[in-house]
Amino acid sequence: MITYPHCQNKHINKNGKKSTGTQNYLCRNSTCGKQFQLVYKNQGANPVVKNYVQKALARNCGIQDIKIFLM
Repeated sequence: MITYPHCQNKHINKNGKKSTGTQNYLCRNSTCGKQFQLVYKNQGANPVVKNYVQKALARNCGIQDIKIFLM
């Protein structure tokens, strides 16, 4: 069962394919309605990684420090 990582909703539908060929999904939650992918080609597009980087930058961590933790 696939769940959307942002709101943990289990009601999702396939929503076409990206130009990279990966499947795109749509969250059917009435308040969310966001699109997502299970596997991201660019890790910066992954919501979990993006959230971590934003929090680290807010705490004045350097880009090189963030890079070490993501590898």
